[in-house]
Amino acid sequence: MNEITRSMSAAVPVHMDPMTVAQVFKASGMFPDIQSEAAACAKIIIGRGLGLSDYDAMAGLHIIKGKAVLAAHLMAASIKRAGKYDYRADCSDTECSVTFYGRTLDGKMEKIGVTTYSMEDAKRARLTGGDNWQKYPKAMLFARCISSGYKQHCPDALGSAPVYVEAHGEMEITEEEAPPPAPPQAIRAVIEPPKRQKSAKQSYIAAIAEWVGCKPADAVKPAMRTLAALSLPVDGTATDGQIEYAENWVRVRIEEGHTIDILDKRPEPTPVEAEVIEPKKTKKPAEQPALVATDSEEIPF
Repeated sequence: MNEITRSMSAAVPVHMDPMTVAQVFKASGMFPDIQSEAAACAKIIIGRGLGLSDYDAMAGLHIIKGKAVLAAHLMAASIKRAGKYDYRADCSDTECSVTFYGRTLDGKMEKIGVTTYSMEDAKRARLTGGDNWQKYPKAMLFARCISSGYKQHCPDALGSAPVYVEAHGEMEITEEEAPPPAPPQAIRAVIEPPKRQKSAKQSYIAAIAEWVGCKPADAVKPAMRTLAALSLPVDGTATDGQIEYAENWVRVRIEEGHTIDILDKRPEPTPVEAEVIEPKKTKKPAEQPALVATDSEEIPF
């Protein structure tokens, strides 16, 4: 009989590779909440460190904000399974009291402490707002009590890492217990150059295009014609003040309803205007073909 038992034990592997187990669980569809095989593998490895079976780790262990969170009943079972600890619980809908026992050197179990958690404690901690505290008050009080008692009386039952509990979907981790936020990453400032303002020439071209009813690319020829009619330079020596004067003159004509045909009357600036813009008398240039005016450097006046 002993030989048969030893043979059966030898045939069962002690541990499969955790990633292999994770792949099996992921493919089985038993745990639809598994996000990835890596996440399942992490739960299995942590569970093994806590003395849990792979299935118990998958079913009752959660990783929340970098902390191990166990279902309350799984934590209670793990404390009993540790061998050196035990507990007795007395719970109602208003209060739960758990008495913890520890094994002495001579193998006897002795009382090592009592932990009590009441509904008043839960209200003080602002925990009772959820539906679960109304539906399952006894279970919620037990979950808090077993977790608090574990930390006080048997913190090494599941290893040295802190373990939190979960009952009916409620996690024990609070905002205060959550890990501090990661330091903000350095953000490289992207300074956009200021948007380029239209030059005097470009603004003048736009006014001419509006006056003539054409595209800016086709407005160079009528723009030069207008400058010549106003006795302003068309050889590239016109100042910004002269160009601005020409634009203002054009916009006034637009408001008055005149068309470009008014240039046939050879308009002359008034004495005041002539004094301000100081036009440079030039001969009327020969007609030039229209140029593409996409930039002030390409405008030939």
